[in-house]
Amino acid sequence: MRGLIFNIQKFSINDGPGIRTTVFLKGCPLSCLWCHNPEGISSEKQLIVIKNRCISCGKCIEVCPDNLGNSSIFHQSHNKCKVCGECVKFCPTEARQIVGTKIEDEQLTREILKDRIFFDDDGGVTFSGGEPLKQFDFLISVLEILQRNCIHTAIDTCGYAHPDIVRSVAKVANLFLFDLKFISSQKHKLYTGIPNDIILENLLLLNAIHKNIWLRIPVIEGINTDESEIEKIARFIAPLNSIKQINLLPYHEIGISKAIRIEDDKRVNKYVSPSYETLDRIKEILKTSGKVVNIGG
Repeated sequence: MRGLIFNIQKFSINDGPGIRTTVFLKGCPLSCLWCHNPEGISSEKQLIVIKNRCISCGKCIEVCPDNLGNSSIFHQSHNKCKVCGECVKFCPTEARQIVGTKIEDEQLTREILKDRIFFDDDGGVTFSGGEPLKQFDFLISVLEILQRNCIHTAIDTCGYAHPDIVRSVAKVANLFLFDLKFISSQKHKLYTGIPNDIILENLLLLNAIHKNIWLRIPVIEGINTDESEIEKIARFIAPLNSIKQINLLPYHEIGISKAIRIEDDKRVNKYVSPSYETLDRIKEILKTSGKVVNIGG
């Protein structure tokens, strides 16, 4: 079984309990305008260019098998680019890179198990993305191997998947880090590209069949910080006893430089990080749900 990943982050402390290894799977059904991993949205390999490393030596033009000309210096935007990687091999400054690596399930688990000594009692592995549920067969295969090795596993998910997939993953994952951005389906579609009916239904499903959910709410000033939206979230999750805590994740700008590298213009727009006052206000509203609320994590 093979999957497509774009990063393995060692010694992660913000993707679940303890010290963790986070595996980022490529491909996501959502297209959030503030996404901090825009290189994880596409389900295909992508060529990126770190332009400030480029010395315009022209080597990429020389080795391009499709003779794409000057457009090859910068990006794959030329529609004939096959992302073959020849220009990456010969780039002297590593300005050109390919995002996305095919990997077998057993190969990935061997890499993960190298970090086992750091996991201690509460650490483990988190699968993020992109959206890990989008590569369901690969994810399940890796989870089952890790389960046999007694490794704690967490799934960082937007919740958009067929209910049968959610049920299957719930049987072998120890923790769900469930992203919730809006209750309003109209707002969710405006900023992510799809409505959230399935997402809310899957959160209710998980609450019924799984006992360990951490709700994660990305907070973007002026987008989902109005009190009415936060109050709707608080009311919706109040009866959901499987939600053990809520983590507020302030927007940060790391995704902008990544969006530039893949020429994703619509995600180059700069959003605003919420103030401490805004975060504290949201925290107090969400505490009315009876849940533990943390800023960050």
